[in-house]
Parts: sequence; structure tokens; C-alpha cells
Amino acid sequence: EGTAREVRADISGSGKILAAGLVTDECEVRISGSGDVEIHVNKELDATISGSGSVSYKGNPQHVNSNASGSGSVRKM
Repeated sequence: EGTAREVRADISGSGKILAAGLVTDECEVRISGSGDVEIHVNKELDATISGSGSVSYKGNPQHVNSNASGSGSVRKM
């Protein structure tokens, strides 16, 4: 839990970042493999997924940029 102006999350292989209680203005997520990220974003979310990873977000970001190859997904919680 808490707040941040910017968050950058990188997962290579497998792993989880369960930070839905962390409120951030901007978030950049890079997943290569089967990682999962949960985050609360207010302004901008930039997610790149290669593989079967997923990004789940709370909040109403003004911009959501997603690029998923494989079975990766970006979805609002």
C-alpha cells in the first residue's frame, strides 16, 4: 500500500507483483514469460507482455498503452 509518482515493474520468467494497494500516477510494466502484475494507476499505464503474462489494474488511467504477444493480457480489475 502507499503512493508513488512512477512505478516500473519488470518480470522475466515467472513472478508476481501484487501491488493493487499501491496508487501510482504512471506505471510501466514489462513481462517476458508468465508473470502477473496488479497495480492501481491514475494517469498512464504502459504494458508490454511477451508470453502468457497478465497485467490487472485498478483506477481510471487517461492513457492505456498495451502491446501483448502470445496469450498475454491487460485488463481492468
